[in-house]
Amino acid sequence: MNSLIELTDVYAEIIFECFYTNIVNDGGDGAGVICCGNPAHTSDEFIKWFKKKFNKDRFFHEGVTTNNDEGIMVNYHDSNENFMFCNYYAQLPFGDITYLIKEDCKNYKGSFKILRCKVHG
Repeated sequence: MNSLIELTDVYAEIIFECFYTNIVNDGGDGAGVICCGNPAHTSDEFIKWFKKKFNKDRFFHEGVTTNNDEGIMVNYHDSNENFMFCNYYAQLPFGDITYLIKEDCKNYKGSFKILRCKVHG
């Protein structure tokens, strides 16, 4: 079973910091997924956060968006790690972390919300 973190009333910047740190500090080949109601917009905001935090002009690789029977998945990756965003509950393999947004989480300025994942009870 993978690790599941259920989030309520947490700022988006804190979620992004934990998400990124847990994935890259996983000893290589780490992965994580944020399950939320607006994965495309959330992934865009994550990339903005990354660029600002690390003073970069771009992420390592462009994101790939896929649609399947369950919903939408957006995947960004560097050379080893995968940073995923989807609008359904995605269970990852052992050692990887699923972040399930249980209630809307706004950013520090209140201008962006990671919407609650509506597909999981």
